[in-house]
Amino acid sequence: MTTNEALAVMEKTRTKAAATAALDDFFFETETHRLIRERVFSVLEARETRLARGLYEQKGAALIGPAGSGKSTMMARVIREYEEAAVATGGREFGHRIVSAIVPGKASVKDTCCAVLREIGYPTKGNRTEDYLIDCLRRQLQHHHIAAIHLDEI
Repeated sequence: MTTNEALAVMEKTRTKAAATAALDDFFFETETHRLIRERVFSVLEARETRLARGLYEQKGAALIGPAGSGKSTMMARVIREYEEAAVATGGREFGHRIVSAIVPGKASVKDTCCAVLREIGYPTKGNRTEDYLIDCLRRQLQHHHIAAIHLDEI
């Protein structure tokens, strides 16, 4: 292969890579996106109301689908939309931030707590008990005014 041919291949590859990278930011709003956004907003607004009344039982939402189907991208968008809407309407007394943590599919409660604490910026050193980590996580979520946790399974 001559230098000119190599340069042509490189330029063609660079053009394809740029086009592919541009698609990474593309998001097509689907009915699934609208439904999960409605569910997440509903759960978080109900949380605020229940906490104000002294009730602590909480609900959640689950988004299940095959690998590569856009679940993480969809959730990142829903999280951003909720946080922006909450801020635009004055925030929430009990918090409006949502923290995302990546956890293995078979993570233990301890592994999950540690992953979320790391995302918050809290160091998890040493061998701590499950009860200690749950209590620590609960305190850190309150301290940082975090309303929800998004667990992204790998």
